[in-house]
Amino acid sequence: MDTATTNAYNYDRNSLRVRAAVYLYDLTGQSAYRTYVESTYTNFLAISSGWWGPYETPVQDALLFYSTLPGVTPAVATNLRNSKQGSINGGDFVGAWNAGTDPYRAYVPDWLIIGAITRRNAAGACCLPNRNTYGLNPGQAATYRAAAEGSCITSMGEPG
Repeated sequence: MDTATTNAYNYDRNSLRVRAAVYLYDLTGQSAYRTYVESTYTNFLAISSGWWGPYETPVQDALLFYSTLPGVTPAVATNLRNSKQGSINGGDFVGAWNAGTDPYRAYVPDWLIIGAITRRNAAGACCLPNRNTYGLNPGQAATYRAAAEGSCITSMGEPG
């Protein structure tokens, strides 16, 4: 196995570990799980790059869920929530939606609807309403819902 493959495998394995730790902390309240999450969450792309894109939604959702749990270090919860809010309000997501410049709102011909585009748009659509689930910027709830719906419609090949 080459280094790139090994690194990708380790990253994926660590994603599964932190997700498990989040849900085990929720179920048991054991500090070992909280310690693990809080010592590793900054290793994930959403935090390290500040971009909460559609490619790591399972770990992103787990981390947002973690930010709502009792006993979580307040600075960690705030960092997670602020990072998510900053990314989604940026030019790639809500900013593009509000400006009408989101390239995925454009018509996508049937021949271009392939699994990768559909999965990307569906995952991207999930990035928006989970802000409502976790109470992030409630004043924008309707915008997040509309942008998510637009992304889902585009996934199906319909004009956005």
